[in-house]
Amino acid sequence: MSQQSLLYLWKKRTLFLGYISDPIYFSQGAASLHLSLGSTFYVKQLSNSQEYQCTSVLTPPGCNVLMDCCHQPIVNVYLDVMGEDFFHLSRRMQSRDADLYFDLNDECRYKSEFTEILKNQSDSASAWRRLENVLNLDEGLLYKSDPRVRMVVELIQSEIGSNLSVDYLAEQVNLSVAGLTKLFKKQTGVPIRRYRLWHRLYVTATEIGKGKTLTEAAQSAGFVDLSHCIHTFNQMLGRKPSYYLQRPEDIKIITEGSADLRCGRYS
Repeated sequence: MSQQSLLYLWKKRTLFLGYISDPIYFSQGAASLHLSLGSTFYVKQLSNSQEYQCTSVLTPPGCNVLMDCCHQPIVNVYLDVMGEDFFHLSRRMQSRDADLYFDLNDECRYKSEFTEILKNQSDSASAWRRLENVLNLDEGLLYKSDPRVRMVVELIQSEIGSNLSVDYLAEQVNLSVAGLTKLFKKQTGVPIRRYRLWHRLYVTATEIGKGKTLTEAAQSAGFVDLSHCIHTFNQMLGRKPSYYLQRPEDIKIITEGSADLRCGRYS
């Protein structure tokens, strides 16, 4: 495949399709599905130093892994924060070892859909429809999410630059700080602070798409300063923001309801 790699930014999910040249370390703020469009790749779970060879792996939120794509085109889907995607996908994986789930049932179906997105260089709406098509298969299973956690997520998203305190968030949903902290981690798999940082990465990327520099975008997203933003990118995505946001010849960035982004300014 000679197409550009694609990075789709939606508020609910993020999708990357293409090539990652070197082994990459992930310390995620959301659950994720990784699928090879070629042959096998390697994943190492850092908590137990166990290494696996696979064609698809589902990782829970907060899991730290090292992934070597072995020069295969790869799909990375960062799933919804409320956990519904992970709930359904974990039941479609054929095996599990420690925290990781392997080998999607009907993997060819997923590969076909994602290959079409990459081959056609699909727009945001078309890519979203295909993604929904493979993730939201009706299995007759109902997933329950706590409305208080959803409200906290919405507050964080709507006031990302304000750095709302946990005390304030707890008060809005009539919980103690300890109660909210426990409930949020149980529902999403990550602490509130970690989710806030994860969402700030999304905001940073979309603000750059509006024409802001990385420094301006990081400020809009609520980062303390540029170095804090770069450190968070490195920690959670294994690369500096310039790897994803400043390589228009290699990676096309597509945001919700917009054309692809061609980012050229960094500081």
